[in-house]
Amino acid sequence: MQRIEVGVDVITLTTVTEPWLSVFGNVVSPGSTSVVEQTWDEISRISLMKVHWDPERPPQACLVIDLSYGEFFEIADDAEGFAEAVRELSGQCGVPEPDWANLPEDGVDILPFGSGR
Repeated sequence: MQRIEVGVDVITLTTVTEPWLSVFGNVVSPGSTSVVEQTWDEISRISLMKVHWDPERPPQACLVIDLSYGEFFEIADDAEGFAEAVRELSGQCGVPEPDWANLPEDGVDILPFGSGR
């Protein structure tokens, strides 16, 4: 499960991984929760892309947050808070809210590289 929350100073990304159990019910890998807060000065670009992760399903929208030191986060449209995050990010970056259900193949920049917030 992924969750994204957009605040005035930070974007918070939460990922919860459930434990993996063997066929006998033994824990093979424990679950985990990761919470990352990214401040705006660490973000170099925010874009909304169309991705084809599963050939059995239609394409999904994916929010990509690029960080100034080369890392990036991908948040799929089934993450908790996705629609609210796209709306809030668009507002804070001063761009019209993109129609993430009908994205062009090359995606949409919410915060273009190098533009700053």
